[in-house]
Amino acid sequence: GYVGEGRCKATGPLESIAKKADSECSYLYSFANKDWKSYQYTAQCVPSDVCAVDVVGATKGLKVAYPVVIQVLNRNAGDMAYAGLGPTSSCLEGMNQVNLADAQFKKEETFINIFGTKIPTGFKENMHVEGMKQLNVREMFSTCENNPDTGMLYVFKNKFWRDPQHAM
Repeated sequence: GYVGEGRCKATGPLESIAKKADSECSYLYSFANKDWKSYQYTAQCVPSDVCAVDVVGATKGLKVAYPVVIQVLNRNAGDMAYAGLGPTSSCLEGMNQVNLADAQFKKEETFINIFGTKIPTGFKENMHVEGMKQLNVREMFSTCENNPDTGMLYVFKNKFWRDPQHAM
């Protein structure tokens, strides 16, 4: 349970089952998953109205700041690999795909265009999630909408994942 502003009390597992929740308090439950560390990426779908809240006076409702909250609450969330915005249903589907290791990043060659000539500049990894729009850096500095019908999908590299091909 979450203890907020002094009026909420942390609850243990038995107390959580036995008592009704206090509507004035917010609760967060985290469950262990022994298979979690076997996947390269981990994802969280955050409804936009949740992301819009200024968490501990630090996030200011910014899309770019909420991943820090996730990283604090979720120890295996490493570097952010993807951020997308879309309908909550697409966001949840994308989260499930990532967390079940059923989503992949694709390397795509990047170019600059100089007088009509494409010049290769390297590669970047992109992920496609049906119904979601991958956000660029500028879009990440905007605030989240106070709307539960849209969601922010944050995908992180899993800090606990070990690539079996490199574990020789």
